[in-house]
Amino acid sequence: MSGQPIEGAKREFFPQLTSVRFFAALIVILYHYDKELSPYLPVALQNFIEHGYIGVSFFFVLSGFILAANYYDRLLNKTVSKADFWWARFSRIYPLYLLSILIVLPRYFIPQSMDPLPDQWVYAHAHPFELVTVVTFALQSLAFPSGAFFNSPAWSISTEIFFYLCLPFLLPLIKRIKTHQLMIVLVVLLLWAVLGPYCYHEQIFTVNVPKHLGIAYTGPVDVFLNQFVRMSFITRLPEFLSGVIGYRIYKEVLMGRKSPWLAPFVVLTAIPFFGLMLYEPGNNILNTVLYTGQVLGIPFFVFIILWLIQSQSKVVQILKHPKWVLLGEASFALYLFHIPIKNAGQLFVSHFLHRDKNNVWLCLAMIAFSIATSIFLFHKVETPSRKHLTNWWKHRKAHGA
Repeated sequence: MSGQPIEGAKREFFPQLTSVRFFAALIVILYHYDKELSPYLPVALQNFIEHGYIGVSFFFVLSGFILAANYYDRLLNKTVSKADFWWARFSRIYPLYLLSILIVLPRYFIPQSMDPLPDQWVYAHAHPFELVTVVTFALQSLAFPSGAFFNSPAWSISTEIFFYLCLPFLLPLIKRIKTHQLMIVLVVLLLWAVLGPYCYHEQIFTVNVPKHLGIAYTGPVDVFLNQFVRMSFITRLPEFLSGVIGYRIYKEVLMGRKSPWLAPFVVLTAIPFFGLMLYEPGNNILNTVLYTGQVLGIPFFVFIILWLIQSQSKVVQILKHPKWVLLGEASFALYLFHIPIKNAGQLFVSHFLHRDKNNVWLCLAMIAFSIATSIFLFHKVETPSRKHLTNWWKHRKAHGA
């Protein structure tokens, strides 16, 4: 999920794409503060926040694009080995991920009465071995209940890791796609993406299939299926692959050419994407919630990424400013740490200061604190640890280990 170059690698760097990562992370944060912020917002913005997980969809598409931009040719030509690629990704995400788990470790030892989500507390204490295994190896997208205990947003890191593992094996297949077939492949990926949400929302999995198999439909079954569609590698892979295809469109169709058709495509794909989020009646949101980012977001995100690269507009020039780029670089830390900060802040306010933990000013202060903390973590933890691990790997290879 990075637009940032890694030392020792000749990689394309798109500063405007790094900057927009901040806004994607911010949308996710607002989604996690929806109960506190929604009463103060108009209905359209309330609906938008209810769909705030679209930020994760954007991260998945952007990740596919950036990784293809930096590794497509080198992995295919074997100038970068699979092991080099996997270590680069490990160095990028695991240190900060592990820290985000360790700082939440005290949650396991607080009384259930103080826990913000008592049901998660009960499950974690009933399955300690599963909990340790899941968080150590980042398997949250395969083990939903235990995966949510320490840091719920980490599920997307787990899904992203599966993308990393598969990319070197998928690229030779993607290479076989002819340039004139790329748009057709995007449509195919869109149909793949719609399959899971359609089956869930039309109750094919939740009612019809269990009924025919003689299985009772229960709340836990519904939760499991919902989380499977939202989190699993299988249902989210189309977003990542769409980003890879988007890079090929950029490289083989757009690079070095004027593309006046991009802006109309952005508008056309934005209409259903934003229309469903902003203007759908609130009581219908749960009936279509998985369609937005995972389906309608795919074409919009691909074309907005391409437009951001090709455009020389004032908006793009602003996004290239170092201050916005820094916020984008820190967005990974922001995404990982905003929930621990929220939970810790609300626990302290409610149990020790005996104040309303949902106070809107407190929530805005915690969001601001999360942004400041992310910049600190980017400079003091993420960047140094990545450099240290990258240098260790180079030293190991140089000495034939």
